[in-house]
Amino acid sequence: SAMGHASGEPEVLLGQMVTLLRHGEEVRISKRSGTLITLGELLDEVDPDAARLTFLLQSLDTTQSFDIGIVASQSMDNPVYYVQYAHARLASIARAAQAAGLSLSSIESLDLSRLDHERERELMAHLVTFPETLQLAAQSRAVHRVTTWVRTLAGLVHGWYHDCRVLTDDPQLSTARLALAEASRSVLANALAILGVTVPDRMERLDEHA
Repeated sequence: SAMGHASGEPEVLLGQMVTLLRHGEEVRISKRSGTLITLGELLDEVDPDAARLTFLLQSLDTTQSFDIGIVASQSMDNPVYYVQYAHARLASIARAAQAAGLSLSSIESLDLSRLDHERERELMAHLVTFPETLQLAAQSRAVHRVTTWVRTLAGLVHGWYHDCRVLTDDPQLSTARLALAEASRSVLANALAILGVTVPDRMERLDEHA
């Protein structure tokens, strides 16, 4: 307010130069020759969610690199595909559990001590750090803290999904794992919403299993 700006006005944070790549090869850009790629032109090639998340993964204090080939791909190398795929996998678990008649009827009856697999301990330990991560990101104006946290969460979800089947012959274990899946899905969905990234429940080529 001392500078003449009303409180509550949005802050404008300036980033560094962006190096554009295409499958690892630098895209030559020259203002002198008029060889430029605008953001609008970039969004003609890549999904807005992918562009947003990729830019937000990197600190504004560092020179950014953006590989159009990777960001436009439907592969685990694409950051937004990687995190959205994690959410879609968690949503597929909920659908499979519902089809099998498994539900979270009572939180009090859950035996979370059954979640003793290393993958589960790592996932739970990461989930509880989300509030602190948000607070630090807001205080330091460092959105990349949230996006890197989300990427780490997605990796933990993928590892847990691979190693820990939810629908088992043990009802208590299955219910506890379903609760962990739902908690992870909820936090991931909230984090992506904060970042302005869409949250799909289904994705093409999703190898669903529970």
